[in-house]
Amino acid sequence: MNNDWKRPAFNKDEYWINESWAEENAEDGCPVLVHFWSLSCSHCEKAMPALNRLLSRYKTKIHVLSVHMPRSSKDQDMNKVKQKAADLNIIHPLVVDNDNRISDEFQNDYVPSYYLFHPNKTLFHTQSGDSGMKLLRKKIDRLLGQVE
Repeated sequence: MNNDWKRPAFNKDEYWINESWAEENAEDGCPVLVHFWSLSCSHCEKAMPALNRLLSRYKTKIHVLSVHMPRSSKDQDMNKVKQKAADLNIIHPLVVDNDNRISDEFQNDYVPSYYLFHPNKTLFHTQSGDSGMKLLRKKIDRLLGQVE
């Protein structure tokens, strides 16, 4: 995946928690961060407090959406996904990818994973793992410096 790769569109007809994502949201010139996580991923749970702190710092400067990527059939229980999202304070748009369509489009195999996109939808940065929020913050700052 190279930096010319474009962010796939998200479908309003997917199963959304909190609120649905409209592609028009990304037309305001703000970068978009796509965060993949899973109910059964202890590393995802461990990373969420740091991610939430990071996201509160950029509240009005970037768009964030999360993708729940089930790793097994047990991860497909909607009530458990909703409860875990609430427990982890995921308050931004969250799409449930039970058929792995979105994960496949992103060629994503790992959770947690982060994809940072320029407002023109091209990939700016990607990383996986539960550490590295400092690097993600630096990449967001660098991207915001380019678009502001």
